Amino acid sequence: MNHVSRISHVITGIALLIGVSMVQAATISLSPTTREALPGDPVMFDLIANFGTDSVLGGAVDLQWDPAVITFADFVFDSGFGVPPRDAAFDVEDLQSSSLLSIGFGNNGGISIPTDATIGTLTFTTVGAAGTETPITMQDSSKWAGFYDTTGAPISVSYSGATVRVVPLPVASWLFLSGIGALVGVGRRRIGTQLA
Repeated sequence: MNHVSRISHVITGIALLIGVSMVQAATISLSPTTREALPGDPVMFDLIANFGTDSVLGGAVDLQWDPAVITFADFVFDSGFGVPPRDAAFDVEDLQSSSLLSIGFGNNGGISIPTDATIGTLTFTTVGAAGTETPITMQDSSKWAGFYDTTGAPISVSYSGATVRVVPLPVASWLFLSGIGALVGVGRRRIGTQLA
């Protein structure tokens, strides 16, 4: 094998290793990526994890949003999340402020999450005016730390957040409500006329 051929094989091997490591990258995402809701409505997202071949000892993620648009209402861990099941002693649900929530999980023996698995479900309430929106961003938790494998080495996680848009009541709804109001007004006048 000549020198150029060896270099070609080495480069091919490195490219394959990079490709495999990219496929195996750990991810945490919100699903769906966009929600539209009326003012005052709840909006829900599934928090999804995929750690590929890494077994995760534990860690936490920080979620942030604009509190003038949405407020945190609830988070519920999925009962079947993690193989083996996560240890509830590791569970973290820490609302640090009106715009920062940390969610964490783990198990002393490690948790295998080779395919997309639902960690749990987040619920927010829209409080912003129609036309406002906010991204929900995620990153390794600054208070509780990011994620680690069973050797204690940090795991690099790619995060994908979501967006909440507050939408106005559809025009048809306004027309319907106006019609109902008109009917109520006519009914009151008829009752008043009959009583007089």
